[in-house]
Amino acid sequence: MSTHNKKRIDKSVWVGLLHVRPSDGNTSLNGAMGAYVQTLAMASDANDYTEKVVTFSETCDFRIIEIMDVEPLTELRNRSNADADLIALGDSMSHGAAVTFYVFNTYDRDPDTN
Repeated sequence: MSTHNKKRIDKSVWVGLLHVRPSDGNTSLNGAMGAYVQTLAMASDANDYTEKVVTFSETCDFRIIEIMDVEPLTELRNRSNADADLIALGDSMSHGAAVTFYVFNTYDRDPDTN
């Protein structure tokens, strides 16, 4: 009888800030040019997080411009200025909920131009 040792990959909640713009036909930002949105994902590391949020964003008809500040939720929780509602949302995620957007902070003009 042989036994197979499977390496268990622990997943935890990771958070990052996405800069997104809607794809053609996506009206969910009510005409805004784009948005910044904190995004939570069950992931094993930063690379896994990135793969999951890219796939999820594409299925929601968003183009990712940039992904910033990716870290485990446990690190964010330790900061005094952490958003309590964001932490609570992360704490409520189950292993079945792969990715969740938080609040979309929209803009109407390109933030990189004056």
